[in-house]
Amino acid sequence: MNFDQSRKRFILCNDGGTLLGPNSEAPMGIDEFAKITIGALENTHINTFYWQLGTDPYMSTPTHRYSDIYSHATDVAPQWGEGIESFETAGAWRIYENTRHMRELGTDPAEVVVERGHEAGIQVLLSMRVNDIHDGFSTSEDPEILSSTKKSHPEWLLGPVKNAASSGRLRKFSRFAYDFGIDDVRAYKLSIATEAIEKYDLDGLDWDFCRFPRFFQEGRARQNADLITDMLRVLRAKLDEKSAATGEKKLLSVRVPPTFELALGFGLDVQTWIDEGLIDILIAGVVHGSLHRVPVEEYVEATRGRDIEVIAQNLGLFWWNRPFSARVLWNEPDVFSPEMCRASAATYWRAGVDGLYLWNNHLIEFNRYAPSHRQPWREIGDPDVIDKLDKHYVIDTPPNWEDVAAELGGPPVPPGQLPVSISEAGQTVSAIIDIADDIAGERRPSEIVVKLLITNLTSQDSVTYMLNDVPIEPAQIETRLLYNECWVIIQPSEGQLKRGWNQISVSVSARNLRVAAPLSWDSAEVIVKY
Repeated sequence: MNFDQSRKRFILCNDGGTLLGPNSEAPMGIDEFAKITIGALENTHINTFYWQLGTDPYMSTPTHRYSDIYSHATDVAPQWGEGIESFETAGAWRIYENTRHMRELGTDPAEVVVERGHEAGIQVLLSMRVNDIHDGFSTSEDPEILSSTKKSHPEWLLGPVKNAASSGRLRKFSRFAYDFGIDDVRAYKLSIATEAIEKYDLDGLDWDFCRFPRFFQEGRARQNADLITDMLRVLRAKLDEKSAATGEKKLLSVRVPPTFELALGFGLDVQTWIDEGLIDILIAGVVHGSLHRVPVEEYVEATRGRDIEVIAQNLGLFWWNRPFSARVLWNEPDVFSPEMCRASAATYWRAGVDGLYLWNNHLIEFNRYAPSHRQPWREIGDPDVIDKLDKHYVIDTPPNWEDVAAELGGPPVPPGQLPVSISEAGQTVSAIIDIADDIAGERRPSEIVVKLLITNLTSQDSVTYMLNDVPIEPAQIETRLLYNECWVIIQPSEGQLKRGWNQISVSVSARNLRVAAPLSWDSAEVIVKY
């Protein structure tokens, strides 16, 4: 179906988890599946829906997903339930049973979401995780959950990186990734994609390179970038062929790391894709977790005047590394608040993006916060709606940045400005934060607060603060403590903050000599209220 160009594009990507239920008994039937998958988008700003092909029982299995195993009708890839007499969990069985029931009725999950999405006036793209590696979260070196293709072709797999993550769940998790330097691997992946293009009445195909961007042997990504580009040329031609047959433009979408250099480090030559007009939608994505503000400006500038939409990935599922004290002192749930989602979206709209993308946001009510009312779905897709609403800006601290970079062979997002350690007196450290609100405008906010979290700060430390090189007076500051965490709460004076990028500086002139631990600046936030 054709997209309403008068509306900003607002994408929800569903990883397939609603095929499980997750709180409906199997078989739940086509109508119930459609209700929780497509019906949930009613009366929201979401106008584009990505359904990821695959099998995602999430909390029903230790690895959270079955990589390279599919629940749509395919003749070229492994299907969930093939050769299985007894499933390891009830959730794993429910996905199979729901799929089996739809197939018995002459349809499948992908066909249902496309049809029901179109009935609801929503564009539907089928999405492929280009190299999913959730199977690598297994601690076994020969896990039962490997797809039949991977079991049959161990020579197609990359194996572990030389300098693996130090410890934890991420260690060696990329070892079962496919090696795209192998011709047969690329042919296999293309066969899955082209089959879906031919079979379904989709509005386009999304190739999700952020799940996960390890495609080549170490040190060979840049020199092999043309191999990935050739695959996109095939997909572009296939989609154009279907466009000609149907009379409707079929879109090619990609989700990639948010800068040209980061993407190229994994063999993704986004500049060439733009120059050749291979893609229609370019999503500046986040590989692991969610970030408040990734640098989208390069993509916005490079696509100016071209028929390519740049989409920013907004805050997604839940927040792993929110400070403990924030949850206790301010009663924050373990999810990104509506105020945070507005702030993130507002900065992207000001940066010139064409739309927003939500990753797995539909799972919040099933995993973290049952009373979730999906308020951001009804707000952030329109910059005018959120313009004068409360916002909560936060400087990013990318979760597990070093381990993710080690396992993938390079960083998929820029390093975070925070946390930063201040070990000695005489140090000054600074960080910048983007504010979208017109602070000095006619309808200016009624209240603005800057909050800094500095761990191990005491009254015996001598610390001063500046906003945009303007010193903060002691009367502007109060503190709140919880165990080792100390929040410095600043009431900025008029003119100390501005619309756009702002610099926050912390200077230490003397330390409490009775505390051995260094100061750690862990968070910087700006709260705007109307």
